[in-house]
Amino acid sequence: MTAAERAARVRGQVEAACHAAGRPPDAVSVLAVAKGHPLAAVHELFQLGFRRFGENRVQEAIAKYGPVDAQPLWVRDISLHLIGHLQSNKVKLARDYFQLIQTVDRVSLVTQLARDPGRPRPIMVQVNVGREPQKQGVWPEHVLGFLEGLGPEAGVSVVGLMAVLPRVDERQRVRAMEEARAVWEAARRAGWPWAPCTELSMGMSEDFEMAIHHGATEVRIGTALFGARPLPAPGGDN
Repeated sequence: MTAAERAARVRGQVEAACHAAGRPPDAVSVLAVAKGHPLAAVHELFQLGFRRFGENRVQEAIAKYGPVDAQPLWVRDISLHLIGHLQSNKVKLARDYFQLIQTVDRVSLVTQLARDPGRPRPIMVQVNVGREPQKQGVWPEHVLGFLEGLGPEAGVSVVGLMAVLPRVDERQRVRAMEEARAVWEAARRAGWPWAPCTELSMGMSEDFEMAIHHGATEVRIGTALFGARPLPAPGGDN
């Protein structure tokens, strides 16, 4: 299957899932997860109209897309998101390279990423919905306290939550998605100016249609768009 065929299929599935959920087709955006795929594959999707791309590793992204001052012109037109765990010693690199970091899960990262309060940096907070100790992310019951504790002087704007779902059966997956949605909606109702939380990033290649039904505003799709990954890229979402 060609990139164009995969893109058309995914777009059709997203539109159909939105229709089935009673949502407009533009209610959900697609983040194309490019980890482990070469720049040529990213460029193919760019030519097909995709503009939001996700990477798991800071160094892999820099090696792939090039230094900021030496990137191909088309790369400057994409929004590059970090969706993998951010190590403390990579924060400065990530801060200066990615347009959005979706995996913030501790105050120390917020402090290092922050801009001045007059020009807050957009971030997402990662939620470990399955409460899995081997995975990163704030547990659902702690999300509201985490957001409230940031306050207006944090120098960030939490534009949304990025849900990391456990690999469980469908019934448990639905329960996890509903919990993620409930936490997200509670965060929105709180009305904190520094945490508008307009986005819920949830769902991957194997379950994005279900995620759309349960409220996702962004789905992170790798294999369904790019095909099988040719390069090793351990960890993170697919």
